[in-house]
Amino acid sequence: MFPINDLFDAFLIGGFLFGLFFTIASVALGFGDIGADTGSDVGSDIGHDLDHGGHGPDLFNVSSILAFITWFTGVTYLVRNGLGWFVGLAVLIGLLFGVAGAWFIAWFLYSFLRKNSPELNPADWDQIGQIGHVSGTIFPNGYGEIVYEQHGSRHSLPARSKEGVGIDRNTEVVVLAIEKGVAVVQPWADLMQEISLEEEQ
Repeated sequence: MFPINDLFDAFLIGGFLFGLFFTIASVALGFGDIGADTGSDVGSDIGHDLDHGGHGPDLFNVSSILAFITWFTGVTYLVRNGLGWFVGLAVLIGLLFGVAGAWFIAWFLYSFLRKNSPELNPADWDQIGQIGHVSGTIFPNGYGEIVYEQHGSRHSLPARSKEGVGIDRNTEVVVLAIEKGVAVVQPWADLMQEISLEEEQ
């Protein structure tokens, strides 16, 4: 079906099949909009969006790169073998189609996915200031655990008291700081009392 006349043809066919297969896989698995230079987690993708200001299509994502590979190798092979043109011209036309395909995918992702998605602000995920409850008793000069809800999700953190005193289970607390992954907390009632005293003075 696809005659392979030399090693370059084998490279083109292999690249086309690779790009086509992984393009389908990336769309099916939902990885198509991961930035190529950000790592593949949500936090780095948020940072990538903020660094770029969230403006305009970004060619450096998985789907765009796969589209480039697919179109470049496929068109180059067809021009070379179907039209019989020499390799240099076939590669040039393949590059043009590859860039066009990558740009189209980037434009599609930006126009229909990112542009219409709510902006993500890292400050919305800040743990400091969160109000939660002690789920595991915090012992004097020791540690315990707190739980809190953020954006509809339940989270837990190891915690210690700001003053080094014990805090009973189910006490409502506020997170004052995060130190080496441990929440420094204070009972909400105590914090409100301190604020009231400062205001009276």
